[in-house]
Amino acid sequence: MKNLGSKIFFLIVSVLILSCNKNDETATTPTNQNFFNLNVGNKWVYKKYVNSFDNPTQFTFSGIVDTIKIESLENIQGYTFAKKSSKKVNLNAGTIQPVTYSYVRINNAGHLIEILDDNNISNDFNYIYNHNIEINNGGVEILGNIEYKLYESLNKVIEGNNYLVLPYKGVFTPSDNHPELISKTVEYDYSQNIGLVRFICHYLNTNFSWEERLVEYQLN
Repeated sequence: MKNLGSKIFFLIVSVLILSCNKNDETATTPTNQNFFNLNVGNKWVYKKYVNSFDNPTQFTFSGIVDTIKIESLENIQGYTFAKKSSKKVNLNAGTIQPVTYSYVRINNAGHLIEILDDNNISNDFNYIYNHNIEINNGGVEILGNIEYKLYESLNKVIEGNNYLVLPYKGVFTPSDNHPELISKTVEYDYSQNIGLVRFICHYLNTNFSWEERLVEYQLN
């Protein structure tokens, strides 16, 4: 077993650029379009909460506010993508990060896909996505596997608001060569016609986690 030392790994899958397959694109049903709601002008505002190493179950506001907005529709290799902007402000430090952009669309299977992200988020209970988490440490090394699937809907209170959400979870299982890593669960909570209302992510080899929680939104 190789020692990872002080290296810390995010439990995020965003390593490949999706290629557009002509067999992947047919008419998407309005139900799927409405579920993720990618209309131009839509805006979501999130607060980022973090836990502590001493008390991993207690989360406090980090001061970071992320405003997500659908800016426009763009044609990329013959497909229509929604151009999504992210503007992060650190209220504690009084700093503003440069705006970043990503591109998302809903494919014919109803999956939400994003350029620079190889995980397709789905509102299909039959859809399961498996992916190896790897590191290049002088050669490709598999840290473990993460399996994404949709779970049954439930009510959750987020920032004082009640939402009926469909949790899309990715469960990370460490490989046999890395028993020092901890099994973790990434979670995307989507509410129909609203969009993402909460996102939970972790480091792999510590108890440190963070959440992004929806505090306000404006939909067209």
